[in-house]
Amino acid sequence: MQASELYQQLRPFTMLSHEKLLAPGYKSLHITPRAVRGYSPFGVMEVECNLGIAGEAYVDTSRFLQVLSTAPAGDFELRLENNKLEWHCADPGEARRYEMMGYFAVSSGNDIAIPLLPWEGHGEMVPVEEPFSRGLQLAALGCGSQAYISLGLYGVVLENEPEGLYAYASDNNAIAACRLADHSDHWADRITLAPDALGLLADVSRAKDTSLSITTDSIYCQTPTTKLVIRRKADLKSDLKSIASGIRGTARALPIDRESLTGFIRRIEALAEDRSKARMSIEVQEGATVLNYEDSISFSAEYYLVQSDEPFDIPPIQLEPRRIFTALGAADRVVFDYVDRHALVFRGPHDFLFGIQGKAL
Repeated sequence: MQASELYQQLRPFTMLSHEKLLAPGYKSLHITPRAVRGYSPFGVMEVECNLGIAGEAYVDTSRFLQVLSTAPAGDFELRLENNKLEWHCADPGEARRYEMMGYFAVSSGNDIAIPLLPWEGHGEMVPVEEPFSRGLQLAALGCGSQAYISLGLYGVVLENEPEGLYAYASDNNAIAACRLADHSDHWADRITLAPDALGLLADVSRAKDTSLSITTDSIYCQTPTTKLVIRRKADLKSDLKSIASGIRGTARALPIDRESLTGFIRRIEALAEDRSKARMSIEVQEGATVLNYEDSISFSAEYYLVQSDEPFDIPPIQLEPRRIFTALGAADRVVFDYVDRHALVFRGPHDFLFGIQGKAL
């Protein structure tokens, strides 16, 4: 067995572990000969893998995965003995150029409690394709920090609509939405997830042959090697579906010259005195999109033409370039219908929508 192969199987546990929480179970893994299990405040995950050990124990998540991620290529072996997890890695060649070994202490579990996987509660498992994982990542662009808990906006909502399964997230300054999959009668109408849980679900669901069950209180995700159960969080205070529906117009939309816009944002990052405070403006002048950036020490401007059957003018709107940079990778057009509300909207495939609040100049 190669350590790198085992690490790739268990790497999602880095997104489940919580090193800063006091309860030891949140930063530990239960290892057995055939599976590894861990949990967090939002869910439980179990990965089938052949560790080649006899018996079971509880190991520190960070320490265990660090050993796997830094081990060289070669035959990797684990041995559990006398409350120690020992490892050995050696070059399989005749010359045996290197040999690595070590151990660390493990727990028998007397002071650690990792719950069993609550798999029996799932409903019909429905297959999902690759756009599901990518769509979750795009919806997460609307998430803010935990500071938005007080506003009731820290979370991502999955809505099982007649048109399909959609994800929505917002931090009161930006909103993101994306279609994840076809509608299913087997899924609940709505569930809200913590952003951390969403990131883990996006990572696990990238695997081929992924299937999903959505109930009123949990999401069950299954791949050929992994089972993940994520608990819902409290509903958000705002109706993000309704907010997104209010900015879906495309009457004044222009295709994005992604290369020009991305290059301009990168120049801003290089020129800005303080990247976190950098601002750029976008306007439209007779069919040409105009980009401007200026602070006390730098200035940059750029014009590029786009195809438009009916050229129009849009007054400048000021935005944070760091907030739109990632959205550009998924968007193919920018919508100016809501500039009078100081909002710019980026649209893309799979009904991707990213609306951001700007400032009129």
